[in-house]
Amino acid sequence: MQGNPEEPRLELAAAISESGGQSFRFVVESELTVRAHDLPPTRGTCSGMIDPDAGTGYMRSGELNEHWAVDGIRYQRMGKQRNTLGPGDVSRFIVCHVGRVDEPGFVAADPASLLRDLSGQATIQKINPSTYAFTGTDITGTVTVSDGLVSSLTSTVDSPARGDMPAYHRTVTMTLSGYGEPVQVRAPW
Repeated sequence: MQGNPEEPRLELAAAISESGGQSFRFVVESELTVRAHDLPPTRGTCSGMIDPDAGTGYMRSGELNEHWAVDGIRYQRMGKQRNTLGPGDVSRFIVCHVGRVDEPGFVAADPASLLRDLSGQATIQKINPSTYAFTGTDITGTVTVSDGLVSSLTSTVDSPARGDMPAYHRTVTMTLSGYGEPVQVRAPW
């Protein structure tokens, strides 16, 4: 007897849903190769923590980009520029953006965004008890689940040239941990 082909998608959706709405820590590492320009790969790392219910979090991307949120009030440092942005959606502010929003392989370190992104993928297969593979247009990857929560996501995008974007190859690894742990952040200024 064959299992329900939607079962892996439903299992993964349950793990992603369980991962959302609670505090967590994240690290996103990416590598971009644009072969047309014959440049060495560009690597980036972003890390942080967020408690979406408390409206509190912190994110650092490279040396020049930091975001803080304390009780829903958002602060940003870009190089020497410091901004108090006031109240806003913390779960859309404390994220690591890799690529353009409309590109394949765009990643935001937020389980709710992850659920939306993966729900549109063409196929999701369970490849072992804790790992799911996904395949979509120009993107492939895996999601690892540990104790019912998403612990990592890896993705690879081989995108053809589109409009003003040359063809590129991007790999992204997102690691999530510290679910439910307190997130303590103070206003930076």
